[in-house]
Amino acid sequence: MYINICKDIIINLENIIGIFNIGGKMKRINKELIDKLYEKRKILDISNNNLKSFIIYKQNNEEKGILSNISSISLGKKKKIIN
Repeated sequence: MYINICKDIIINLENIIGIFNIGGKMKRINKELIDKLYEKRKILDISNNNLKSFIIYKQNNEEKGILSNISSISLGKKKKIIN
């Protein structure tokens, strides 16, 4: 199964480590992880300055992240089976 993050980004569910809500105050652990991924240039910000969730996943044995304007609940509903 896959999850459609946005029109151009589809990720295999097996590669997703976690999807976290970020609205309002960000937990220190999330901020540290996001900062670490920014330093390594392994994060993609598609939030349009309306940050709601943080997706962390593995690609080619590397951790990567996506900052999204879609809530984690809505992302969970976007799971699809793609052949």
